[in-house]
Amino acid sequence: MPSNIAEGAGRGTEASFLHFLSIALGSLHEVETQFGIAAELEYVPQDSIEPIEMEMESTRHALVGLMKAVRSRRATHRQHRN
Repeated sequence: MPSNIAEGAGRGTEASFLHFLSIALGSLHEVETQFGIAAELEYVPQDSIEPIEMEMESTRHALVGLMKAVRSRRATHRQHRN
């Protein structure tokens, strides 16, 4: 995820940034899936599951918020150009 975000930020356009933020969100969903499987198979200590799930939820919330902010900024820039 951090590498996707950094790559998108480095591309220099909001469209590219949004694209890579979307990829980062997809990566988070992959991690959540793999974590769920690991938890079901009891590879994760029971007392670690909830804190890790909360961290993933917090990360998702922050990432979605960033995506909304970039979309909003992008829409504002478009309005000012017209």
